[in-house]
Amino acid sequence: MSSGVFPRVLLWIEISNHMRDIKRPYRNLDSDLSAARREKEKMKELEEFEAGGFEDLEFNKRGAPLLRAERHFGVDGLGRKVKDDYNLLKRDNYFSATSKGRGLNLKNKKNSSRRPKTSMVVFGIILLGLVFYFWTFVFGKSLIIVNPKYKDITVNETFDFKLSSFLIASSSVSASKLISKSAPKEINNKASGEIIIYNNYSSAPQKLIKNTRFKTPDGKIFRINDSVVVPGKHGDTPGSIKVKVFAETYGREYNIGPSDFTIPGFKGTAKFLGFYARSVSGMTGGSSGMVTVVDPKDIEVTKNDLLILNREKLQGVLQSLSYPGHLGLKDNVVYEDFDNASDLSDPTNNLYILTSNLKVVFIPLKTLAEVLSRSIVSNDTQSFRIDDASGLKVTLNQGVDLSNQNATVTLVISGQVRLIANYNQPKLINSLLSAELSAFPDIMKKYAGSLAGYKYELSPFWQRKFPDKVENIQILEEFK
Repeated sequence: MSSGVFPRVLLWIEISNHMRDIKRPYRNLDSDLSAARREKEKMKELEEFEAGGFEDLEFNKRGAPLLRAERHFGVDGLGRKVKDDYNLLKRDNYFSATSKGRGLNLKNKKNSSRRPKTSMVVFGIILLGLVFYFWTFVFGKSLIIVNPKYKDITVNETFDFKLSSFLIASSSVSASKLISKSAPKEINNKASGEIIIYNNYSSAPQKLIKNTRFKTPDGKIFRINDSVVVPGKHGDTPGSIKVKVFAETYGREYNIGPSDFTIPGFKGTAKFLGFYARSVSGMTGGSSGMVTVVDPKDIEVTKNDLLILNREKLQGVLQSLSYPGHLGLKDNVVYEDFDNASDLSDPTNNLYILTSNLKVVFIPLKTLAEVLSRSIVSNDTQSFRIDDASGLKVTLNQGVDLSNQNATVTLVISGQVRLIANYNQPKLINSLLSAELSAFPDIMKKYAGSLAGYKYELSPFWQRKFPDKVENIQILEEFK
């Protein structure tokens, strides 16, 4: 044997002995050994292990031996959890109870392998499947880009419309002011009020002529201004009618409270007891003499001031008025003003109230498009719409009564506007629901009269059908 071989043999023997010492604590015991023999063998192995000088042998709090595997095996590159698994020595497999522990069971690197994280892989596959499902069937979108046919026209013509085809918007505001009373006035007013006349005389109706007198117990006379017919009684229930009566003369003394009345013209007859009256409430308005009232000149000045205030309020309202699909004629506003000037001739009243109304016409763009397309385009087979009428100036003839829905109004329309061919967008979307992509050209051919071009974009790109929900199909118009 050569000199080089012999040292190698000695080295091999030394390594074998060392490996045997390391492996001894881990060898499996034969299942056929008796319990006593296995116990003896365990104790011997423990003594040999400790005698071998393994200084890295440690014990946990319960006395279980721990061997730091990374000091004897290559564990570089392994995770912390794997290293901990190598370091954990299950004490139930070897050694019976001793003062230092029961046994060792070390998994070395050569006998173990890293298991694939199956649960993470399965979770990832499920997650990807859910993402695919929701992106395709829930969040999938379709964009249909269409190029509607259109005509840009210039118009300067007069048209007649029925007012009933328009929308009349209105608003109302009020303002008031106390005016000092400064004008002397002689007043002569008769008190008035309502009474109920009873017919307890017969079942036949009884006519009372104009100016029939009604007398209070203290002798005050009131008259009716028109003839009335008092119904006949029914059994024990007298017939009755409500009428308005006026004092026989002017004066405050006729402003009386509720009272009973007789008809002095029937005195001396059976009717006198069968006919009578009672007032519903007190009589008011009677006056006579000189009083101070609001001067008409002061009313006119106050009216002008409040008129300016009301116009400012209505201008703010006008700017906020808007109706989708309509063109508002805001340069042709109709104003109406009402006040209570006549009430200020009463000396008890000096509060002036001015109410102002605003009315403005809103023309449906659909109606406007129909008129212009018939007049200018002359195409009965194609309908058009107007999206933007800002380029048109529309003037309403003056003096039109906007309260008369049957009135005919004249409009002068000038300017430029785009007429866009109608293609029934909701119907198009419904025809595309769940349709195959291959059917797209045939579906769009039905709209060839209104559309000059069209295309689609799908998200996600792998979809082979259009979405099955209306909200997931969007129409985008491009004009070329």
